[in-house]
Amino acid sequence: LALVRQGRDRDAKMELERAILADPGHPGLTHALTRVLAASTDARVRDGRRALALALGLREATNNAEVAQTLAMALAETGDFAAAVQLQQQITEAYRHSGPVQRLPFADANLARYRLHQPPRQPWPADDPIFQPRSPAVAKG
Repeated sequence: LALVRQGRDRDAKMELERAILADPGHPGLTHALTRVLAASTDARVRDGRRALALALGLREATNNAEVAQTLAMALAETGDFAAAVQLQQQITEAYRHSGPVQRLPFADANLARYRLHQPPRQPWPADDPIFQPRSPAVAKG
């Protein structure tokens, strides 16, 4: 994720793929790779079909708003904007009504892109909590 934050998506993709080989059952690694494949600013990194296949697998295992948003990204990257809009609308409504509201601006921005038939080009917003993980002591306490 540090590599993504630095704009080094190609390196991030390679490191995530290595990590998945070492721990193939780790859903967080697969989720991160899926976002990079669906929304990287680097065209050499994006792979919409692979992102879609991974996102569908993630959705079967863990169906939450973040996975749904990743699936919408993959749908948009593969050109299925109607499905991306429909799913993203559900996500923004969920955030609007039950939170977390700090995720709403990113969700709204993606929805606007999909309505214009534009694929995503940002895997996560710069202020996403994924970039500020809590320490294990804080997470337990």
